[in-house]
Parts: sequence; structure tokens; C-alpha cells
Amino acid sequence: MSSARAQQVLEDHLDKKTKGTIHPCLGHKLIFFVDDVNLPAFDKYGAQPPIEFLRQLVDSGDTRFLTLCNGYGGLYDRQSWRFFKVLDVTLLACCCPLRNGLSARFKKHLHLIHIPLSSHVVLQTIFSSILE
Repeated sequence: MSSARAQQVLEDHLDKKTKGTIHPCLGHKLIFFVDDVNLPAFDKYGAQPPIEFLRQLVDSGDTRFLTLCNGYGGLYDRQSWRFFKVLDVTLLACCCPLRNGLSARFKKHLHLIHIPLSSHVVLQTIFSSILE
């Protein structure tokens, strides 16, 4: 997926562009879920353009920023080059540790949760109780 496609997917779920902001319908919030966030390959400059787009969404220079709900991050309209703060959106992403890494510039904005692999015995206990 390209950075333009990632932006288009997000903008398709945001309705209002008013006074330099873009957000979901009035009174609604949006969770922007990105599966396999570390899947994009590095380009010849060592960047991952879709990841750089996500970093732009959350990067404000303000280290207190945790979600997009406060509108610190944003995006540029690709036709007019106007910057829009993104409001009422939370970024949620997951990844597998064996694929491409994520840049430190992007990871500094994330709360990382590691779930270790379960043993065969634990998985068998869980799924056998479900199947019975």
C-alpha cells in the first residue's frame, strides 16, 4: 500500500473539512486500524512511505501526544497542499516482529504491547475447551 492509498482510506472515513480540521461526522470518533504496520518495504532512501504518512498523522513535535483525538497531528491535502489537523481519530496498529522494522521516529509515538507466543500445551487447552 502506498502513502497516497493509506491517506485515501483514512479520508474516505472522515467527513468534515472546516477551518483547517478534518474529522468524522459530528459526535463520532474513529479508530484507524492498521494491520501489519511493518509490512511496507523500505525504498532506496531507507524510508517506508506509508509509515511516514502515519508518522505525520501523529507527529506534532509535542511528546504528550498519544492519539489523534486532540488534533496535534494531521495531513496535507494532496491537491491544495493545505494542512488539516485530524480530530477525533485514534491510530491502532499491530505488527509481527519478524518482518521489516519500524523507524524510531514512528515508534516513539506508540505504546508497544508485546504478547509472547503461547506454548503448545496452553493453546491445546484453550482450543480443546472451545471445541468441546
